[in-house]
Parts: sequence; structure tokens; C-alpha cells
Amino acid sequence: MNEIDIPRYVDAQHQFFFWELDEVVIIVSIIAMFPTPVGMNR
Repeated sequence: MNEIDIPRYVDAQHQFFFWELDEVVIIVSIIAMFPTPVGMNR
């Protein structure tokens, strides 16, 4: 691996983390809007 690939890898990790948060927000919104088993257990 070249040293140039290291910053790209770190940037990709931050992007992956951002998209993971975005997915969590969407999933929580769906659970709050629709009567799912997860919502009923609460």
C-alpha cells in the first residue's frame, strides 16, 4: 500500500460512519411510524 492510500482509507471510514448514522435515523423513523414488533415491545 502506498502512503497516499492511507488518507483515503481514513476518509472512507468517516463516510461509512456517516452513512451508518443515516441508516439508523431511517430505521428509527420507520419503527416509530409503523407498528412493528420492535415498536410493540416498547
